[in-house]
Amino acid sequence: NPTYEYSHSYLGGYNVGNCEDGTADATGPTDSSLESSDGFPRYQEGDVVENFTLVDQHGEMVDLYSFCGQHVMLAFGAMWCGPCQSLAANAQYEQDTYGDAGFQIIEILTENNNYGGGEVFDDDLNEWANTYGMTTVPVLADPSSAYTAWPFFELDWYIPTMVHIGPDMTVLSVDESISSPSQWL
Repeated sequence: NPTYEYSHSYLGGYNVGNCEDGTADATGPTDSSLESSDGFPRYQEGDVVENFTLVDQHGEMVDLYSFCGQHVMLAFGAMWCGPCQSLAANAQYEQDTYGDAGFQIIEILTENNNYGGGEVFDDDLNEWANTYGMTTVPVLADPSSAYTAWPFFELDWYIPTMVHIGPDMTVLSVDESISSPSQWL
């Protein structure tokens, strides 16, 4: 859609969408009751997400709003995390199963294999994508030194963290361990 600024393809062949009328007005995270000493308010069901841009395994900057019009599942994790690895092992299957119904899973790594905060680099993104056969799943870096996205979606400080976002960029589920979009598609 040439009138939607985020409508463009990516090297990874992701299931991008577009919003003909643009996205809904972003509310940002509105739940400050969970805000702790870290200073991050949290997203809750019904909030409209703000765009963020992170680098993928192909070195491209990927905008969340490129997936407007799709059901998006954000899967936040760390390379050292066993449950995150199990989720990643099924990511491409989930994408292949539900992609035609308007779904895109996005993997977002916050730490590398060094337990406790190792920075995520391009090689780490490629290793994660290759290890788990992610061909049409973007693997993005949200390193702990920047934290562009993760803290705003994290409710219990345990990973993996899964977030479901509807086609209009409205939060449907935050950190409830729902790893399939089937109930929404």
